[in-house]
Amino acid sequence: MIVVIYLYAAMPMKEDRLHRIDFVNEAILMIMTDTIFLYTDWVMQPVQQDALGWLYISLFISLFAYNFLFFLRHTVVEVIKDCRLKRRRAKLQESQSRIMFGVKASVG
Repeated sequence: MIVVIYLYAAMPMKEDRLHRIDFVNEAILMIMTDTIFLYTDWVMQPVQQDALGWLYISLFISLFAYNFLFFLRHTVVEVIKDCRLKRRRAKLQESQSRIMFGVKASVG
């Protein structure tokens, strides 16, 4: 709980999206650790323990999916940026070589 309060108050990350990801990770992990205590003798009915188990599994899968989708999105954005940069460099080199050798650009 103290970590979540610290993350919300101090915002130690440089980017807002990283701060949001860290906050969500810590909040879900806090909820998951709170549900672990419910597997003891506090909950006597096996049906409720089963439901809590599925809750725990769904929280874990949602945390994994949230982080994976962030990673996938970040990777795709970086690849697109790199491709655009390479294309711009290739066009710049082509135009510079045409200027150096006096070749006129073909229209069309």
